[in-house]
Amino acid sequence: MGLLTTVEDAIRQQGHARLTTKASLTALPFFEAQGFVIIRAQEVKRRGQVLRNLRTEKDLNGIDGAL
Repeated sequence: MGLLTTVEDAIRQQGHARLTTKASLTALPFFEAQGFVIIRAQEVKRRGQVLRNLRTEKDLNGIDGAL
């Protein structure tokens, strides 16, 4: 069992139906392969730099993740 699966199981046990993350552009392919979908693009300024990321979400009540 991988780390993400462990997190998803814990979230389900707490009664939550979805998991969200702020994925970097580099990490996006991993999250998409795990069933996350893009909700929106975001820009955050840190120390004068603009960082772009993507708000992603995964429905944990899908066929494989039924409660």
